[in-house]
This record gives sequence, structure tokens and C-alpha cells, in this order.
Amino acid sequence: MKIAILEMGLLPETMAQKHGSFFDLIRNWLGHSEQDAALEFSQFVVCNGDALPAPADFDAYVVSGSKFSVYEDLPWIHATKAFLNQVAALKIPMFGICFGHQLMAEAFGGKVEKSNKGWGVGVDHYQFANMEQDVLVFHQDQVVRLPESAHVRAHSDHCQYGALEYDFPALSVQFHPEFTQGLVMDLLARGRSDFGESTTDIAEVKTEHAKLHNQRFANHVVAFFQQHQNAATEA
Repeated sequence: MKIAILEMGLLPETMAQKHGSFFDLIRNWLGHSEQDAALEFSQFVVCNGDALPAPADFDAYVVSGSKFSVYEDLPWIHATKAFLNQVAALKIPMFGICFGHQLMAEAFGGKVEKSNKGWGVGVDHYQFANMEQDVLVFHQDQVVRLPESAHVRAHSDHCQYGALEYDFPALSVQFHPEFTQGLVMDLLARGRSDFGESTTDIAEVKTEHAKLHNQRFANHVVAFFQQHQNAATEA
């Protein structure tokens, strides 16, 4: 299975040197899936000017996080929104993370704004249909209006639209299943002056002691890709 990872942003250089880029993190996360799948990953640093591929060139797409906001008037953001609609029309599966979650929502008719609830950093507690789960988060923007084609699959007190599934093969989450606790701890330390002492202290404690299930979620995403790849082949 050929998977394209669209990098919508870059981690701070010191973080990337220590923990890897968004591409590295996503590749390592999905690459350790327990699904029986041979995965081949390709990198497109869209925020740095890499051209988007032809939509039909890949079996699945992952849209990464970013420090940017999806409502910024940047050519590569507009181009990626149009590209995602082409991918959706071809029924090629895609998965969005944080900024990618928000970009997909805007591309398909929703709306994103800076949240009046403030930063979500460290750990959030998400309610899925059949389970509750701690997840790693790092965001200030949120989806505030759903696309008509989207269905909520998870939420939290802080984030109403935490995970979405669409009428076509697309999933997205506001949290970061590809992040590690070590990376989030370093990001919290770096942003302490922005988040405030109290918020950062609480987030650090929750992050250090969080019981995560990131690998289980990787299995789910790869299985979703496989399911829709097989459906496309049969069609």
C-alpha cells in the first residue's frame, strides 16, 4: 500500500532533531501497525513548496499537523483543500491529524476558528462510542461547524468535534496519535510562557502519567485504509 504523508507544517528544529519530523512520527506510528500490510510511505512537505502528487498516484493519504491555521490565506493551504476534494471524489482513503483534521473539515464545507476555550495541551479525555481514552493534544483552533458529510465519532469537554468520519473514505482526529509523551513534554516546556505556569504544570503531570492506546488506533487507521483499498480494487 502506497501512502503519501502531506506535511502541513514543521516541528521546531530542536524538536525534529530529537523526536523526528511529522513525516517520521507518522511513518513510525503507522509502520508499527499490527495489520498485515506492506506499507510504503512518501513525503510531501507541502508547507515548504513541494508539489502535491496526482491524486490517483497513492492508495491513501495522511494530512499532518501544523503551526499554521487553516483559515490563513496561503496558496498551499488553498491548493491542498482543492486537492483533498479531488481525492474524496476518487474515493481514495485519507486521514487527518490536528491541522489535517481542521483542513479536511474546511475543505468539505465546515468551519474552523480559534477556540474560546483556549489551548488544549497535554492530555485530553475523549469519549468514543464504545470507550473512553486519554489522547495527546496540542491545539488552539477547533472545528466549530461540521460539513454535511461528516459524522462525529469522538468528543471531549474541551473539543466537541474531536474525531470525524465522512460519507466517503475519510477519517480525522483533533488529537495527535502519532505524538509521544516525550515530545509533548518538550513542547510544553518550550511553550510554558504562552500557556501559563498553572496550565503547563497540570498538563505535564497528566502527560507523564497518561495511559495511551496510540498503537491500537494505528491498527484501526491501517485497517480502514486496507478496507477501502480493497473496495476500490474490487470496483
